Amino acid sequence: MKKVLAFITATICSITGLYAQQEFSSFTATGRAGVSTTMTTDYQSIGINPANMAFKGRYKEKSIAIGFLEVGSSIHSRALTRSQLAQSTFDFDQTDFNLKQKLEAAKQFADNPLAINLDAAVLGFSIQLPKIGAFGFTVRDRFQWYSRFSTQMSDIVFAGYNSQYFDTLVLSNGNAILNNPNLADSLRNQVTRGITGNPLQLGTILDGARVNFSWVREYNFSYANKVLETDNLQLMAGVGFKYIQGFAGIDIRGEAGAATLGYASLSPAFGVSFGDAEKNNPNKLTGGGLQSTGTGFGADFGLNLVYKEKLKMGFSVTNLGSMTWKYNLYDLQNSQVIDVTSNGFENYNIFTQAGEFTGDEGIFNWTAAASKTVALPTLVRAGASLLINDLAEVGVDVVMPANQEVGSFERAIISAGGDLYALPWLRLSSGFTVGGNLEQRLNMPIGVTFVLGDQGSYEAGIASRDVLTYFLQDGPTLSVAFGFLRFRL
Repeated sequence: MKKVLAFITATICSITGLYAQQEFSSFTATGRAGVSTTMTTDYQSIGINPANMAFKGRYKEKSIAIGFLEVGSSIHSRALTRSQLAQSTFDFDQTDFNLKQKLEAAKQFADNPLAINLDAAVLGFSIQLPKIGAFGFTVRDRFQWYSRFSTQMSDIVFAGYNSQYFDTLVLSNGNAILNNPNLADSLRNQVTRGITGNPLQLGTILDGARVNFSWVREYNFSYANKVLETDNLQLMAGVGFKYIQGFAGIDIRGEAGAATLGYASLSPAFGVSFGDAEKNNPNKLTGGGLQSTGTGFGADFGLNLVYKEKLKMGFSVTNLGSMTWKYNLYDLQNSQVIDVTSNGFENYNIFTQAGEFTGDEGIFNWTAAASKTVALPTLVRAGASLLINDLAEVGVDVVMPANQEVGSFERAIISAGGDLYALPWLRLSSGFTVGGNLEQRLNMPIGVTFVLGDQGSYEAGIASRDVLTYFLQDGPTLSVAFGFLRFRL
């Protein structure tokens, strides 16, 4: 797992990087705070509001849009300062924490979120056909991590067998000694296991904690058309259907007294061992590599009302459907935590070390499961925007989670932003956003898009989801969105 997680993290980091990515990989929307329910166009509106594909927009002579490798990514942490988050993100040769540093890190991460997002559109294509309507297709990978540890969970996952939860320590020679905060390093370095004489249920230890992780690939087919048109009004409707491949799904929710606390389904490429539970798994995948462990289907619906091609009001419901995890699937049992053989996390980069507590060396007790069907993270969106003299367009968006499934947001996202057409070839974007998986701090995105050729034949741009991060230390969001291969024909 470490190799795959390190690769994914390196990919995110190489593009500067969860925050609530309501615009997914539509890099042109990132700089205006993700305002996209009415302002995205062509294939970039797929998964957001498919009705927008039917709107001609600014470049009326172009009917085809195509793009490759459009990426949006971000990492947010309330536990770390900006400099600590940057170090944990970009320093791949970090020095391992000593016990004092581990205990301090445990305090930092207790009840503080870590959120990571990576959305990558490998291919996007759309075409508008007179009287027939608009058709679009995208292939998009979506990678999401969200964690919030309880106080006791944070202590155990960072300190491992050195946590004060374990009153007895077993040394490499087999001898057992009492756990003492002042234990000499010469003895501490010989510890191989921690044991408690007063075991608690895992649900009690995790109470209030949340850890979820998903990696899926979506194949989305969308269609849109005008359903009403007068001299002043256009009403467009759109629908999208998607097939989903799942490579990773984890949903752990701490709840004292619950029988089970979640599930995990991971491709063999992650290399996570689930211990003895693997012997009884009827759907265990053999071999290695990035194999799909689940499949799903989803649907999107949207409307866009346009008045005099200036004022737009939009509404959509996206990601209706479900995901069925079947292979390499395990349920997390709420059993007593008696011992652990893990030394805990070695640095702030908890994502790449997740196998330390999800695998068989950690505090989890897994049992094989046959299949599990869960709802997709459904979103309800509403927005409006206004075109001002062909020089600027401003808008507002509200994006609300309809459930709390893996990949959803903790709270609604409220955004306001816009685009300024500073020059025929230059579009500047900015705005403000609050909510989602971030704490209640205002964020200020910024973006630059270059529009070249006749009628916007070529677009390229780059944006950040929060420029304020570079002036503030607390609650940082390191992020970037970009695209350099977007064309209109």
